[in-house]
Amino acid sequence: MWMAGFFDGEGCVTIQRQCRQKVIFKSKLIYDAKTHNLELVEVLVRIYSSRIVVVSMSRPAIELFQNKFGGNIEDTLTPIGKPFHRWYLDKRDRVKDFVEEISPYCIVKQPQFSVIKLFLDLPVFPRSKTISEEEHQVLTKKEELYQLIRDLNGRRHSPSGRPRKNEKILRK
Repeated sequence: MWMAGFFDGEGCVTIQRQCRQKVIFKSKLIYDAKTHNLELVEVLVRIYSSRIVVVSMSRPAIELFQNKFGGNIEDTLTPIGKPFHRWYLDKRDRVKDFVEEISPYCIVKQPQFSVIKLFLDLPVFPRSKTISEEEHQVLTKKEELYQLIRDLNGRRHSPSGRPRKNEKILRK
């Protein structure tokens, strides 16, 4: 499959991490010796999401990915002013479809596909002011997978699929 070969060379499979406000950890209490009170533990919760990115100087090639899988295209300039195009996909169900269809034919990205498949199999919980022990365990696993895919991708790619500081986005 042409798309799989193109993706192996020009694509990136990643997990994004965003910070969120502190929430109450439902099942954890701490004893405050000064006030002699039991207090709920607050933790900083992070939100994780999957993302597929393909970057190319050829807009028609990028449009093939968008036409087949959906997603968005950004037109960007390199630091020397040369135009290139970035297609990205970040809706969970579409990422899952992409992984199922493309991963069997890829060679180079197999380790990243293995990690993203594990990530996509984890449950998604509704946002809340509190988290349970189960949610905490899932978040811990998501953090492990985030770190693993980050290591697999190295620093060659912009992990978010967003422009680096020295890139400019072209607006139409």
